[in-house]
Amino acid sequence: MDRRKVIMIVAIVVALMGSGLLFLYVRGADSRASEKFSAVKVLVATAPIRAGETVEQATAKMGTSDVTSNSVVPGAVASVTDLDKKAVAVTDIAPGEQILSTKFGTTATGANLGVDKGNIAVSVNLT
Repeated sequence: MDRRKVIMIVAIVVALMGSGLLFLYVRGADSRASEKFSAVKVLVATAPIRAGETVEQATAKMGTSDVTSNSVVPGAVASVTDLDKKAVAVTDIAPGEQILSTKFGTTATGANLGVDKGNIAVSVNLT
């Protein structure tokens, strides 16, 4: 056989092997990325939820959202049924924030200082 033909056949075989190896690498990278960034449904606030609102009152202000599995906050819930209907928001929850089971409890705290209506609370910084 002619020397040129042999070189051409070897070049084609090397190109096919390189293409096959590249295909296998890319397919493996896709599966690794989909494992790391797989979407998980979590419950998020769609409107501000104020401290003291019950779960029943806040249900209209909640919705589900897809979040990457490594972005899920520990304690996040997937649906309203995971929360006690009689529980109240312990603190204010901002729109877009993941709903955590620890953000709901039996009594609300936060902005409520326990000051009677008509009275004023004063804070003084002493150094």
